[in-house]
Amino acid sequence: MFNSILGYKKEDGVVTFGKSELEKILKEVGFSNTKFYYPLPDYKFPNVIYTDIKLPSVSSIINYTPYYDKGSIITFNEIWAYKEIIKDSPNNFKLFANSFFIECCNEKDNLSDVCYVAFNNRRKEKYR
Repeated sequence: MFNSILGYKKEDGVVTFGKSELEKILKEVGFSNTKFYYPLPDYKFPNVIYTDIKLPSVSSIINYTPYYDKGSIITFNEIWAYKEIIKDSPNNFKLFANSFFIECCNEKDNLSDVCYVAFNNRRKEKYR
């Protein structure tokens, strides 16, 4: 149930990388400039995407809507956990990011100016 946190077994054939590992790999292959995006709940179905320019705050993390696969066992409230993680410093969020979108280039001017993206379909119909 917690393979992604505890480390996948070798026989699972899954290899994951943290942010610092990805930064090192990207630098080794020649990218001099990178921008990390932090999608929540993950890269498959993001409804909010943060960047280093705009990290979540205790008040903005409520815009995040977790989703659960059929049969998932919910062991804690993710939003409350993120509030605790970021209450002292939004930078703590980056340590707990579970997936990334990464923009890479060799020229700083080529990176986008996107700093935050949010989506929700709970707005009143007239505002959709």
